[in-house]
Amino acid sequence: MPDLMITASQLGHLAIWNLDTERLVTQKENVHALSITGLKCFPFQPIFATSSPDNSIRVWIMDDEVNGARLLMFKEGHQAPPTRIRFYGDEGNNILSAGNDSCLRSFSLEAELLSFSLGKASFNRKLAKKTGVSRDQSVMPPIVEFAAESVREGGWESEGVHGKEKANIVAIHSGVRQVSVWSYGRRTKCSFRLLHERFAKHTTVHPTSVAVTVCGNFCIIGYNTGHVDRFNLQSAIHRTAYGEPKAHLTSVAAVASDSLNEQVFSAAGTDVNFWNFKSGKLVGSLKTASAVTAMQTFRDNSIAAVALNDCSIEIVDMDIRRITRTFSGHKDTITDMAFSPDSRWLVSASRDCSIRVWDLSSASLVDCFQTLSPCVSLTFSPTGEYLASAHQHDLGIFLWTNKTVYCPITLTSMPFDAVPEVLTLPGTAPTGEELFPADADEEMPIDAGYTSPDQLAQHLLTLSLLPEYRWKHLAKQDLIRERNKPKEALKVPEKAPFFLPTIPGLEPKFDTSAKDAAGNASTSVKSVARLIGGSSPFREALETREVTPEAVRRPFELLATLSPSQIESEIRLLSPDAGGSVAAMKAFLRLAAGAIADGRHQELGQSYVELFLKLHIAAMESELVDEEFAELLGRLRQTVEGVARRVEDLLDESLNVVLFLKHVAL
Repeated sequence: MPDLMITASQLGHLAIWNLDTERLVTQKENVHALSITGLKCFPFQPIFATSSPDNSIRVWIMDDEVNGARLLMFKEGHQAPPTRIRFYGDEGNNILSAGNDSCLRSFSLEAELLSFSLGKASFNRKLAKKTGVSRDQSVMPPIVEFAAESVREGGWESEGVHGKEKANIVAIHSGVRQVSVWSYGRRTKCSFRLLHERFAKHTTVHPTSVAVTVCGNFCIIGYNTGHVDRFNLQSAIHRTAYGEPKAHLTSVAAVASDSLNEQVFSAAGTDVNFWNFKSGKLVGSLKTASAVTAMQTFRDNSIAAVALNDCSIEIVDMDIRRITRTFSGHKDTITDMAFSPDSRWLVSASRDCSIRVWDLSSASLVDCFQTLSPCVSLTFSPTGEYLASAHQHDLGIFLWTNKTVYCPITLTSMPFDAVPEVLTLPGTAPTGEELFPADADEEMPIDAGYTSPDQLAQHLLTLSLLPEYRWKHLAKQDLIRERNKPKEALKVPEKAPFFLPTIPGLEPKFDTSAKDAAGNASTSVKSVARLIGGSSPFREALETREVTPEAVRRPFELLATLSPSQIESEIRLLSPDAGGSVAAMKAFLRLAAGAIADGRHQELGQSYVELFLKLHIAAMESELVDEEFAELLGRLRQTVEGVARRVEDLLDESLNVVLFLKHVAL
C-alpha cells in the first residue's frame, strides 16, 4: 500500500492523498453533519477513525480500490439534546429517545450494536432520499412528545390501508398540525400522518398531548383548541371525537386511557374528565387545586399523577375518581413524572433541577437530589433496575441504579421542603482526578441501615428479638432436666495418687475417708452459700425505690441477658426459704405488672411471671393474709387480662377489615 495522507475539512468532508504521486486519490463528502474535529489512524492497519461535534464517531477501512475507504463501524447519538425519553417494551432493554435534531432513536442497554436510529422526520421523504438527509430542507421541527406501545410490534392481523407499515409510535412536533407515525419494527417513519378534517384549513391548531391505547390499535390526540380525537393506527381513520362540540374549552394538557379500553382521560385547566372509550360521552369529572400541566398514568393500578401549575402533584384514583394524595416540594414547573413498576414510588423532575422520589403508600418523600442542569424527561425501567433521565443542554441519557434491587435498604421519610443534595452528572471522559482519586484505597462507609426502636408506639404491644429457647420453656426446666438426664450415671475412673493410703490389716484396703470428708465439706459450703443468697444485679434492681419506666424495665432487661437455668435460679432465690424475702417477692410482682402494662417484650414478661408463680405458689398461699400481697396479685391479674383483651380487640378489628375487603365489590 502506498503512503497515504488523510485530511478533513470543516464541512465534514474527507480527502485521501497519495504522497508518492502527490495526487488526490479520492474525496468523501458529508461523512459528518458538522465539521470533523478528530482524525486518528491506527498504526500498521489500514483503518482510521473520525469524530465530530455531531455526536458521532466513525471508523473507516481502506480496502476499497475504487472509493478509497469505506465505513467499517460507527457510533452516534443525538446531534441536539433529547427532549423526551421512554423505555420501550416489557424487558426494559431499550430506550426510545426524541431529540431537538428531529430524530427518533433507540438506545440499547445490552449492547451498542443493538442501538439504531428510526430516522429524521421530514415533510417530503422522497425528496430527502434524493438530495440526502444532510441537505434536506423539509425537515420537521423537533419532537416534543411521543407515545409508543410494543404489543402490536410483531404485525397486524389484517394489513388494511397502512397495515404493512406496522405503526406503533406516534409523535408530536413543535408547532405542526399533523402527528407523525413511526414503526419500531421497521425502524422508520411511516408514510402517513394523522390530522382531522376539521383542521385542514386551520394553521394555528397543533396537538399538545398524545397517547397509545394498551391494545396498540388506537392513538388519542389532544389539541390546543380543546378537542380530543381517537384514530386507528392500522388504517389512519378517525374513530371518535370526545365531547360535544369539544372535550374542553382550553388547551388539553394530557390524555390517557385505561387498561381495558373502557375509559379515556383528558385534563385541561383544572378539569380532569372521564370519557366512555367507544361512545365518546362524558361519564365523570373532578376538579384539581390548580391548572394541570402534565399527567402520568399507571394502568395496572388505575392511578394517575397530575402535575399542577403551582408545582404540586396530586394522585388520582381513576376508579373512584378522587384525589388520594398531594405532594408539594418543587419550586418550579414539573417537567416529567414516572411510576416505579410496582407503583410504590413516583419520581418527579422539575425545572428547579431537583428530582424527588415519593412513596405513595406512606404519602412521604423518601429521596431527593439535585443536578446542575434541569431534567427535561425521565422514565423508569419495567424491571425497576434503572431510572433514565435526560437533561437540558446534555446530549446523553443518564442511567441511575435503583439500589433497593440489589441490597436491602430502609428508606426513611424526609420533610417535603428538604434541601436536596447536588450530584454531578458523569461526563463522556474521566478527568485525571477521576482516574486516580485520592481516596481510592479508603474503605467505603457501610450503611448500617434503619434500626427499629424497641416500641413503635405506646399503644402497641411489641415482642423481643430473643430466640424461643430463652423464654418459651422457662416453666418446664424440671421436665427438661429430667428428660436430658442419662439413664445410667457416668462412671468416672478414679485417679490413683502417687502414694496410695491404705488401712493396715490382713487384707490391705484403700483409705477413702479423706475423700468423703472433702466432698461433704464442699457440699455443705455450697448449701450455705445458696441459703445466704448473696447479692446480684437482678436483686439490686428489684430493691430500687425509683418508679420511672427505665427502673421498671431494668430487672427484666437483666433477666433477658441470662440463660434459662440462671433465670430460674434468680427467681427461685426470691423465696424466703432460699435466702430471699417477702419484700423481694412483692417488688417482683410490682415491677412485673408495670413491665407488662408498658407493652414492651410481652412474651418475656409473661414467661417470667409464669415461672415465678410456679416456683412460689406455696409461699404465696401462706402469705395471702398480707393485704398488700393480695393487692399486688390482683393488680397483676388485671394487667394481664387487659393486655390479652387488647390483643383480641386488635385481632378482631384486623380480621373484620380483611373480611370486608375480601367481599366488597370494587
